[in-house]
Amino acid sequence: MSQAAVQKLAALASAQDRTILGLMSGTSLDGLDIALCRVSGSGLETQIKVEKFCTESYTDEFRHDVLTIFARQTVELEKLTLLHRKIAEVHSGLINAALDQWERSSDDIDLIASHGQTIYHAPLSLHGQEQFGD
Repeated sequence: MSQAAVQKLAALASAQDRTILGLMSGTSLDGLDIALCRVSGSGLETQIKVEKFCTESYTDEFRHDVLTIFARQTVELEKLTLLHRKIAEVHSGLINAALDQWERSSDDIDLIASHGQTIYHAPLSLHGQEQFGD
């Protein structure tokens, strides 16, 4: 990471206010939930205000691509690896569409928080394992 990038992160960490996009893409595969949030303060004094929210729908093609690996115990590693890039491209396009709709610039966004696309939901009740590995 460059020194300029480190300095930018340090300034952001000490800023009183931050504009953060929160993303959620779950097992319903209906689309990408996008929340534009203003986060101020820190620690116990943190305050969050949701300024805008929308769900940008997935195309049938994208949904099909995810379903080829979704909720399967085994998948082709190549397909999974290549899907990472496609998910990033689709999500970035949906983010830009939301920003356009809200008349906001990507320069207004300090951070994007995303857990990625859920492809396998594995609660304890499904797999029965108390811990990973032996």
